[in-house]
Amino acid sequence: MTDRLDELKRQRALVAGHLAWLDRELAAAGENSLSVEGDRRPERELRDPPAPFPTTPSAQLDPDEIIARFEDKKKSGDPLSRRGCWTVFYSVLLLGVAAVCLLIYLRYY
Repeated sequence: MTDRLDELKRQRALVAGHLAWLDRELAAAGENSLSVEGDRRPERELRDPPAPFPTTPSAQLDPDEIIARFEDKKKSGDPLSRRGCWTVFYSVLLLGVAAVCLLIYLRYY
């Protein structure tokens, strides 16, 4: 569990760094975009970066809850499509084995 937590923290730091870079780029572009005549955005929107997402525990989603939400859909797969997938798999496997046997027979006999 600690490996997962460490990985999530690392990913969060990467995203925060990327967002900081985007804010710097938007600020640099914002200075140039003020001189564009077709730009009708309010000045506040150009100056202030958007508010960060809340990081409180209430705003975070529980992974188990997300998995439980989609688990029922996963179980309700069509058995006919599953049977078709297995049929295709075994057919290709059989053809591959037959091709190898044919190559061995033609090469060595």
